[in-house]
Amino acid sequence: MSRRVWAGIGLLATGVGGLVASLSLGSRPTTYAAGPVPSCGDFPNCARVAVPFHQSPSEVLAAARSALVASGVVEFRETDGGAEAVATAGPFKDDVLLAVEATETGSLLWVRSASRLGRNDLGVNAHRVRRLVDSVRQRLSQG
Repeated sequence: MSRRVWAGIGLLATGVGGLVASLSLGSRPTTYAAGPVPSCGDFPNCARVAVPFHQSPSEVLAAARSALVASGVVEFRETDGGAEAVATAGPFKDDVLLAVEATETGSLLWVRSASRLGRNDLGVNAHRVRRLVDSVRQRLSQG
């Protein structure tokens, strides 16, 4: 077979493999309830969670902002009751939002991470959200 045919077969195999991987590994929105950060809708390139904490909103917000900055984001901006950031995954930019709401028992931390381009992210945003929430838990348990 010609080099061109082999290149076409390789490209097709790579595309099918990527599709299978993205369907099985992509981020999935985990929370659809109304909240201070936008929902993910049906896009698998986004992850969004709401995590309860027993600490006050100011404590959770400080820990979350600190965890977000420490995660290596390339841009960071504090907002009223939260933060906005830009994170990178290779050449791709993702938008990360966090917000904290007061509850009767403490606080609710909202975290959303979404890719700017494409429909799939191979689980990058879900992984980022899990790492960020774990980092907030760790910071709050130490303080």
